Formats: sequence, C-alpha cells, structure tokens
Amino acid sequence: MLTNPYYKGCVRYQGVTYAGTHDPLVPNEVWDQVQTVLGTHQTAADATQVHKHYLKGTVFCGQCGSRLIVCKAKSSQGTIYPYFVCASRHAGRGDCTRQAMLIEQVERLVDRFYEHVQISAETKHALSSMLHARFDEMMSEGAAELADLASRRTQLEDEQEKLLRAHYAGAVSLELLKRE
Repeated sequence: MLTNPYYKGCVRYQGVTYAGTHDPLVPNEVWDQVQTVLGTHQTAADATQVHKHYLKGTVFCGQCGSRLIVCKAKSSQGTIYPYFVCASRHAGRGDCTRQAMLIEQVERLVDRFYEHVQISAETKHALSSMLHARFDEMMSEGAAELADLASRRTQLEDEQEKLLRAHYAGAVSLELLKRE
C-alpha cells in the first residue's frame, strides 16, 4: 500500500505511471523517504521463493490430491537437496502425512509411469489425420496470403512507376512526389 504512487500525486495505469489530476497526499520527499525505508527493511524472508522445475505444477499428492511444490533443503554441510512437498501439508492444511520426496525420485516415478502409457493405433491414426489436415490448411492459407502480398507488391510497383512517369511529364510536382 505504501508503495502506491497515488500518495505522491501519480496514478499507475497498465504498468505506466502518469501525473494525476489529484492533489498529492504527501510531498515527494516524504514518499521517497518511505520507499527508502521500505527497501532497507526487506529481507530474504519477505521475498517469495521461486524454484523452477519442468514438473512443477503437473504433479499432485497421491494421498490428498494437493499440488506438489518444490522446496530446497540445505544440509549442515551446505549441500542443497531439492524436494517435492505436498502443498497442503506444507501449509498446515488438512491431515496429509505424505513425506517430502526427492525430485529425482519423483522424476523416476513419472518416467516409469509413462513407460506404460500407450496410444492406440486408432488414436495415432486419428491424430495423424488431424495434424496432416491442419498442416495442409495452414500451407494453403500461407500460399494464398503470399499470392495476395505478391499481387499487392506488383500493384504498388505499377503505381510507383505511373507516379514517376507523371513527374517526368511535369504533371506531378516534386513536393507531391515526395509526399507520395
């Protein structure tokens, strides 16, 4: 709330800050001092941690169904171990007892699961037909658009040539030619 530039007489719209038509609630100097104080009081505990992983958001707890989130634990020797943890258990909601699992272990389980996933021949054929039809459609749209662009280019080149001929014949002034 204290970081809102409205206090100093500005408004923010779609990520851009504009001078507002209202009177500032505090002088610019006070607002700047508050921002400095807020900046110095931020700690690592205030920041939201972001751990990227390709499975993040796609795996769920087998016990309660909550999303598994990435957490990183550090050993006393400084080694960092990435884990997937049940979000419900991590937040203290519900009664899930699922233990944290090393990310490597979850990756192996996902790999093992996908070894058994099979697409039927009918599904493969249907998908192949749909993809080929869509690609053919896209190619024909691209060819038609390319033909339209080539036609437009030829038309513009003809107009340019006519304009130059008119200029050479004295029918079009140099100022008009420059504008065109």
